[in-house]
Amino acid sequence: SLLTVAERALKEIDVPLHVGPLVTVTKPALTPAGRRDLAAKSGAIAVDMESQAIGFLCRHRGIPCLAMQGVFDGIEDDLSPILGGFDIIQIPRLALRVLARPGSWPLATRLARHSYIATNNLGHGVWATLGQIGNSPPSRCS
Repeated sequence: SLLTVAERALKEIDVPLHVGPLVTVTKPALTPAGRRDLAAKSGAIAVDMESQAIGFLCRHRGIPCLAMQGVFDGIEDDLSPILGGFDIIQIPRLALRVLARPGSWPLATRLARHSYIATNNLGHGVWATLGQIGNSPPSRCS
């Protein structure tokens, strides 16, 4: 299965891995209470906003599908001071909000650092998984 291939690939390159269901939502869960509620209702280990449509199309067409998610915020992070009120995330508006709210700087800094790490791990994980599917060991992307 794709999951078995991905698990093996990520373990080989020492990328952290948590396996479990995702819950897909149309709006971000910004507060700890909102995330805890979603986890309790769904049993999910992470919240996702992108995979449901792709998964539906793949299932409908009989195509194997695996969602890999890079997570940079924790269940106890309150993102509402930074992301609350945005229908569409626009980096310049988001940056202005953070700059205007010094109290949000520690959270924004930590999220930026964790985002970099999560994105890097996700990229390496996807690359390694594709290499396993193609039966040729990939070189680690840089």
